[in-house]
Amino acid sequence: MKLSSIDIGSNTVLLLIADFNIKNYSLTTILNRYEIPRLSRNLENEGIISQNSLEKFFNILKYYKQEVKKRGCTKVIAKATNAMRMAKNSDEIIKEVKEKFGINIEVIAGEEEARLSYLGSTSNSNSERNVVIDIGGGSTEIIYGNLKQIIYRKSFPIGAVSLTEQYFHSFPVETNTLNQVKEDLILEFKEILQSIDIIDSNIISVAGTPTTIAAVEQNLDFYDEMKIENYVISYESLSTFVNSVSKLRPEQILKKHPFVKGREDVLLAGSIILKVILNILGASKTIVSGRGLRYGILIDYILKNYSHKVNGELIVR
Repeated sequence: MKLSSIDIGSNTVLLLIADFNIKNYSLTTILNRYEIPRLSRNLENEGIISQNSLEKFFNILKYYKQEVKKRGCTKVIAKATNAMRMAKNSDEIIKEVKEKFGINIEVIAGEEEARLSYLGSTSNSNSERNVVIDIGGGSTEIIYGNLKQIIYRKSFPIGAVSLTEQYFHSFPVETNTLNQVKEDLILEFKEILQSIDIIDSNIISVAGTPTTIAAVEQNLDFYDEMKIENYVISYESLSTFVNSVSKLRPEQILKKHPFVKGREDVLLAGSIILKVILNILGASKTIVSGRGLRYGILIDYILKNYSHKVNGELIVR
């Protein structure tokens, strides 16, 4: 059975197509794609998703619909996060997407986004306890749990795009601006210190910021899932990365690393968010995962509809 999920974020729109085998209760990846329409561009100022972003978004969905049809998917599940939560024209967009592509979009709350991100990103973790950091374009989800339950989860209303638009109006970024950003982020995330115990916990980072850092640190010319999944970023190397990127303009970053196209102007903000969170937790490293919300969407669907038919745990490949 071919299943598909579409993760409609503030910066990216991601497609996952996977094969679910009910006999051995396994989910095997067939296709992963991501595109960057940046639905949240100027959203905080204008209150709506712009026509330019919408045109990009519709073209992406047209392409994704073709991929889904070509591979014979029997189920397509689309969920939208912070940009669609904020936008005043979300209802109109959802209606138009349904009419044009036959895709039903569900806008989910931040807490549900956190739960699904945890479900997806821990699907191949061998640790009993995990902390998941999911840095999106418009929000950051932090989730802490064990094999039985999620102990703490919260969606913070700050992400790589929103932080960039709020603070970084010119590049390279001045030192006093960087210091102010770090101070404000510490205040934003300080509550996690009392809510999370990182002892014996995996610290897993998902989404575009950590996967891009992992690719840059390995000098990759393209996104190689085999080399990025489970890559370890140390706090020390992350500090070096932030220091280096803060001295560059987006076009210089793009020239050095062409594969980051679409993230070159928000990479610094995302990296600082990650660094501040690791610093608050006192973590010396984080494990990178390309899995997250889109995997959680399918895993959640399977658990709700098929877990009663089998014995054993779902194997996610």
